[in-house]
Amino acid sequence: MIRKAKNIVFLFLITLFYQCAPTRFIEPLDKGELAVGFNFGGPLINFADLTIPIPFTSLYGGYGYSEDLTLYGGFHLTSAAYKTAQFDLGAAYRLTKQKSFIPGLGSNIALNTITALPSGTSRFFPEVDLHLQWHYTQHWQTYIGSSAWVDLYKSKRQSQTTYHPLVFNYYLGQVYTFSKKWSASLEYKLLDPRIPNNRSVVDYVHWSNTGAQGIYLSVQYKL
Repeated sequence: MIRKAKNIVFLFLITLFYQCAPTRFIEPLDKGELAVGFNFGGPLINFADLTIPIPFTSLYGGYGYSEDLTLYGGFHLTSAAYKTAQFDLGAAYRLTKQKSFIPGLGSNIALNTITALPSGTSRFFPEVDLHLQWHYTQHWQTYIGSSAWVDLYKSKRQSQTTYHPLVFNYYLGQVYTFSKKWSASLEYKLLDPRIPNNRSVVDYVHWSNTGAQGIYLSVQYKL
């Protein structure tokens, strides 16, 4: 019974603000290049006099299909621990390259799937984002962007939950490249500030009882 209650709380957390992972690829990989990564973090909450991120974790991998296009997929480990199969499959595309001080422009298009086990009940959330990125030294890169999730499940919303067909998130991140193989990124995300969270089962770090703020750490290795 306790385990079932924990699962219900977890499903509430991942469906209230959806976004459980940072931006997968800010720039596409080189053609034929492979990369794997791990990320940790989520919406910030107040817990036991501390402000901490919900510890969502996932593994992901990407393949450089062309110079400007990378295909990727991610598997969410924390979700699996709560009997929920969660995947994201997508593509990162470079629209323009950085030119001097003019930032580069990129986009990610993905399909996010959440399946409750063992019932097999699934939900699918298309996602698209646009972002700008600047390389200002050999090792440092800053990026900023916005993503939108499409919620197709108005009829399945609880009556007290406001339905928004588009769920917007805004993010700012910093990438540090250690070597040709290793890099790490830290991303701050503002999770849809239109969504009320004053009925939430957890105390989110927020502005005016809406939305939430999140912190995500990623480490990536190029094979």
